[in-house]
Amino acid sequence: MLWGLMWWLGVTPRAELGFAIFGTMGMYFPGVAAMLVRTLVSRDASGSGLFVVGRRGYYAWAWLLFPMLIALTLVVSLLSGWAQPDTAFSQLRDMFVRANSPVPASLARFAWGQLLTALALGVPVHAITTIGEELGWRDFLLPRLIRIGFKEWTALVMTGIVWGLWHIPVISMNLEYVGHPYLGIPMFVVYTVLVGVILGWLQLASGSVWVPAIAHGSINAVQRAELVFVTGYNPLIAGPLGSLCGWIPLAAFIGWLAWTRRVPVGSVAASLASRAESRAQVPVSGW
Repeated sequence: MLWGLMWWLGVTPRAELGFAIFGTMGMYFPGVAAMLVRTLVSRDASGSGLFVVGRRGYYAWAWLLFPMLIALTLVVSLLSGWAQPDTAFSQLRDMFVRANSPVPASLARFAWGQLLTALALGVPVHAITTIGEELGWRDFLLPRLIRIGFKEWTALVMTGIVWGLWHIPVISMNLEYVGHPYLGIPMFVVYTVLVGVILGWLQLASGSVWVPAIAHGSINAVQRAELVFVTGYNPLIAGPLGSLCGWIPLAAFIGWLAWTRRVPVGSVAASLASRAESRAQVPVSGW
């Protein structure tokens, strides 16, 4: 709703404060809606994994998996010839010029420093905002679809589709797939289905919503920091994780999840049981 209002009012990144308020608050709406439904309709507020640690081994997956998949996307983009290495860090230089800020003496050192900072500090910071979306999509919608009878794979795909369509105002404002506000919508839905399967696996396997929130936060924190290393790409085809090149490592990892029988994870009852174990502080094996 807030993102739709932001689109209707024409709030853009140039209006820094307004854009930050609308953009950040909008991310909490799925979680707020889920908590209201749990409290007022289903009266099952205890079913949320918000205060559950879950299986600790999955936090390493959450923190590191997507940065590695983003790096693989850049490798695929470069090998395919649809992107070129930006050894001069021209995009980074342009950012400083547009902001009327002094350009660092070593752009390469700055770029690597930004990447390491994003990986170390940006991930948990972004998780504080992505928890809003994950409470709605992975903590509430996904298990609810499974409970009412959908198979796990079907529920994972359906959750990804809903998540993607929810981003239509953002795509229409050219904040994703810049220059492609219409074709970007189906592209983004495919992307959210692929990412959603992985986030859903992390949710169901770990028993805590904080695991997919951290994984989601790792995408938001690290992707822009990694993209400064390449240039000359069409975002539909190469560069970001949501491009055609990005679909390759995402689909490969999902294939590995299926081949190793990590997905389907099992019944929602098993997920809820792991939450109960966490509350009781019973040690649970990680992987």
